[in-house]
Amino acid sequence: MGNTGPMAAPVDGSFLDKFFSVTRDMDPELIAEHFASNPAIETAHSQAASQGSTAPPSLEERVTTHFCCFVHVAGHLYELDGRKTGPVNHGVSSQETLLVDSCRVIQGFMDRDPEEHRFTIVALAAASPELATTPQTIGDVQPAPASAADQA
Repeated sequence: MGNTGPMAAPVDGSFLDKFFSVTRDMDPELIAEHFASNPAIETAHSQAASQGSTAPPSLEERVTTHFCCFVHVAGHLYELDGRKTGPVNHGVSSQETLLVDSCRVIQGFMDRDPEEHRFTIVALAAASPELATTPQTIGDVQPAPASAADQA
C-alpha cells in the first residue's frame, strides 16, 4: 500500500496515514523494524482476525495457507511471499500489464496443483468510471480523487 501513491491514499489521521508519515524517510530495514515493533499492528491484526466468519487458528497451530502478493518494480513483476527467502522475479512487466502478468503466474500455480481449491485472489486497482458512482471508504483506505478527465 505504501507504494500505491494516490491510487489508494490512507484516510487522513488513520493508522496507515500516521505510519507512512513516520516511516516516509526510512530505509526498508528501518521500516520493517518499526512495523515489527509496533504494538498497534498486533492489536489491529487481532481485532481484524476476530471479526471473520471463521475462528482464527491458535498461535501454536501450523498453518499451510498463506498470503503472497505481486508488485511491479522497475519494469519487472515480483512475487512477495514470506515463506521464501526473498522476492521472486517473474520477468518483465509494467503498471499497465501488472494484472495480466500476475494472472499468468497464478495460472501456473493452479496448473501445478489442479486439485487445490483453497485460494483467493484480490486486486488493488483503481475503480473503473462505470463502477465508481460515489466515493467510498474501505477500511483505512479512501479512493483516489477523480481527475477532470475521469469526470468528462
